[in-house]
Amino acid sequence: MNFKTSIGNRFILLYGSQTGQAQAIAEEICERAPDFNLHADLHCLGSVDKKFCLENESVAVFVVSTTGLGDPPDTALKFWKRIKKISLSDRHLCHLKYCLLGLGDSNYDKFANFGKNLDRRLQQLGAVKLADTGFGDDATGLDIVVEPWITNLWPALLNVLQCKSTDVSQTQNQLIITLSDISNSVIENSQIDKNTQSSEVMQIDEQEITLGKSTSALKDIDLNLPPLPKAFIKLKFDEVNFESGKYPANHREFPLAVSDLKYANLLSAKKLTNEEAKKSVLEICLEISNTELQFQPGDSFGIICENDDEEIQLLIDRLDLNTVADLSVNVEPINDDPIAKKKVKGQSHLPSVSSVRQILLTCCDIRAVPKKVHLQAFIRLLVEFTTDTQEKRRLQELCSRQGSAEYSSLIRDQSLSLLDLLMEFKSCKPSIERLLEHLPPLQARCYSVANYLNPDVIRCVFTLVEIEKMTGHYAERRGVCTSWLDKISRSIQVSRPNNEVITLEAQVSKLLLVDPLVDQKIAIFKRKSTGFHMPADHKVPIIMICAGAGIAPFIGFLECRHEQRQKGIASQNWLIFGCRNELKDFLYEKEIAHYRNSGTLVKFTLALSQSNTQKARYVQDGIKDEAEEFVYWVDDLKAIIYVCGDVKNMMKDVRSQIEECFMQQKGLTQEAATKFTQELLDKKLYLQDV
Repeated sequence: MNFKTSIGNRFILLYGSQTGQAQAIAEEICERAPDFNLHADLHCLGSVDKKFCLENESVAVFVVSTTGLGDPPDTALKFWKRIKKISLSDRHLCHLKYCLLGLGDSNYDKFANFGKNLDRRLQQLGAVKLADTGFGDDATGLDIVVEPWITNLWPALLNVLQCKSTDVSQTQNQLIITLSDISNSVIENSQIDKNTQSSEVMQIDEQEITLGKSTSALKDIDLNLPPLPKAFIKLKFDEVNFESGKYPANHREFPLAVSDLKYANLLSAKKLTNEEAKKSVLEICLEISNTELQFQPGDSFGIICENDDEEIQLLIDRLDLNTVADLSVNVEPINDDPIAKKKVKGQSHLPSVSSVRQILLTCCDIRAVPKKVHLQAFIRLLVEFTTDTQEKRRLQELCSRQGSAEYSSLIRDQSLSLLDLLMEFKSCKPSIERLLEHLPPLQARCYSVANYLNPDVIRCVFTLVEIEKMTGHYAERRGVCTSWLDKISRSIQVSRPNNEVITLEAQVSKLLLVDPLVDQKIAIFKRKSTGFHMPADHKVPIIMICAGAGIAPFIGFLECRHEQRQKGIASQNWLIFGCRNELKDFLYEKEIAHYRNSGTLVKFTLALSQSNTQKARYVQDGIKDEAEEFVYWVDDLKAIIYVCGDVKNMMKDVRSQIEECFMQQKGLTQEAATKFTQELLDKKLYLQDV
């Protein structure tokens, strides 16, 4: 097969993406390349040997993400396997010059691991870097690294391809706003004055920052704005209302799914905490007997949820869309431009025929400020639809290079949504077409399967998320999926009597005697396995560490181990569980007591953070207090460690405490202890589910 080679102004642009973020960045680089008289040949890494051959390329740009526990995205597995071959010589890619951007989240142990591994492997094969590799961190904001990396990308490519371009500094900042421009309702790209550029990021006094008011640092200076995003969507309305089907998510693809979308009956709902608990925890059961889905303990499944209908109505009111919100509408390219057609096709979460209300309700994440190459580009778009002079100027400041610090502290760090911005900037009224171009897909939420015995039922456990009202939020809010599940199950929710003593097996058997809510179906899929499974040998000891709703997978583990014990296969199982108060939110207390009395659970450690009778203890304190026995279980009994909980805090604290135990009990240095836990992780003897 013949492939294009890197000649003239062409370079190959390759992406490996799991959720679409790396792909979106690569696509925007591709779109901007012509501004520098460059041509990007864009391909997914999964199309290796079909659309491209790296051995035939001389200049390549990679944008890749990391998934799972430091793994390549699914779309990059074939490519990665190919270039990992040990038979390849150290000069296999000596002809190749490359730039690489790796995306990750530093809350996880193996931050941007695939990007780092790919960078290392390309150099081992003789490839040469054109510029420093960038590693964007979703935990702190991708734009902090991504934007400077892209800024440096263009001169590196121009140099190696020996191409002439327009003034790079001018191209990077396509619009300069001078003070005389503020009163203009529409600003043209021709208003550029290179001599007035001011690219310095202004430092600001946090005490004077407010979202809607200009600060002294920005109000009297010229601003560099990002390019105005190009429109590509057109909506064609019919004169009849759209009749939404029962299953509106059928057209969508979900990156983490390993099954088709299935529809489960809502069977039951139970509140596991009492009314005085600080946070409410719900358990719902779904009947899956007609779905052909099969699960084992440690598996998880995705739930396709909806946005809050009151929030959607508020957005429709704010945008004056009531007269068209329920009409049938076709989503089409704005013109015959191939780029517009490709972009519309790339918006796979948008159905070709629907209604504005249905799209906003089921397809778009209206809570998120879109994550793109330029995070400020969305704010730049809002500028064009703002009529008030002061509000326009303030939005210009927030999307400018000089205002990036204020953008970060006021918008990104506060997780402001579209509605938050529209409620603050009242003269801003963007068109629905432009919003649909930028609102990201509404993602499925994944939950662990919390049972084992009955294959016709899956159970999940979740905390009702209450989001504290932060600066700039127009109102308090609840978690999208958990509040939706709470709402649709509220009529059948029951509270568990304090004196109820019932085995888990009996409880599951009772469920199928209840008539399911046949009219309330929930769209689900089986999620790609993360490997969070029990050992095949049921005699291998396990240590389960969790807090709150993180106990969910371990209830399934215990069900399975209890069944094995009844068959004569005994094992040693230790549960370390954390909650706030034993009287308010000790989840599955009776079931845990049952497993302890039966001998299935040979050791149980309870850590209470808000007890009435003892000082605050967390799960890592439970490990610390029993350090000698913990080390004995891991080192001598060869127990496998399982941890389920919050990646930002609990995971790191637990690992740190495990390392401290081995330092104290085995005399390891910090370096040796860290190496030891990493070896456990690599050998799948220490497993994490987040």
